[in-house]
Amino acid sequence: SSSSSSSSSSSPAALKSSLLRLVSAPSPPARADVVALVAELEAINPTDNPATKNDLLTADWSLLWTGAASAEEDELRRSKEGVGAIVSPSARVADEDADKEKNPLGRSLSTIDVNDGAGKPFAKTVANQQKIDAFNGVVSNEASISLFWNAVVLHVIIKGRCSQSDARPDTRLDVVFDDVSFKLGRDKESAANLVTVPLQWANGGRGPEGWVEVTYLDDTLRLGRGDKGSVFVTARRPAGSSK
Repeated sequence: SSSSSSSSSSSPAALKSSLLRLVSAPSPPARADVVALVAELEAINPTDNPATKNDLLTADWSLLWTGAASAEEDELRRSKEGVGAIVSPSARVADEDADKEKNPLGRSLSTIDVNDGAGKPFAKTVANQQKIDAFNGVVSNEASISLFWNAVVLHVIIKGRCSQSDARPDTRLDVVFDDVSFKLGRDKESAANLVTVPLQWANGGRGPEGWVEVTYLDDTLRLGRGDKGSVFVTARRPAGSSK
C-alpha cells in the first residue's frame, strides 16, 4: 500500500507521524498498513532493553489500535483468548476484525457505537487507555463507554500486576490480572463503583495472565506484541508526561 511502501526511507519521526495518522483516521485502517509501519519502527527501536526502562514505561497510555499481524494469527488469537480478553478493553481493531459476530465482548468494547433510530449515539466508546506503574509493578486497562445519549458514562477497569519476564527480562513484561470493576459516572475518579469482580477463579486460581513484548519505546510512543498474537499501538497521554 502507499502508506507503507513509501516509508522505508522515512525518518523515525515521519514513520511515527504516519502510524499515528493512520490509526487515528475516521475509518478503520487496513491491518497490513498498520503492521507494516509497526514493523519498520520496531526495526529502529531507539531504546535498548525496553522492559527495564521503568521511567519510560510508567505512564498513562492511550490504546490507539490493536489487531493480529495476519488473518492466520487472528484465528490463533481467537482460539487463545479467555477471560482476560473478555474483560480487558481493547483499542480500535483492524477493519478485518470489525465483524461483531466473530468478536468476543472484550474485543468489541472499544468499537461500541450504537445509534438510536434518529441517528443519535445511544452507546459509544469514548476512551481506551492503559496505565502502567512499572516501579511498583501495577497495571490497569480502562475503557469508558457513553450510554443513554451521553447521559452517563460506564467505566470498565481491569487491574493487575506486571513484572519483567524470567524468559526475556530485557524486552518482555509478564502480566497477571486481579479484578475488574464497573463504575458509573461522568468522572472516572468520582464515579460510583457498581461492582468489582475478583478474577482469581480463572486460570487455576492465578487469574488471567499473559505477556507483552515491548518492541518499540520512546517518550511518546510504545508498541508491543502480546502472547495471543496481538499487536498494540499506544501513545503517551499528556497527563503522564510529567512523571
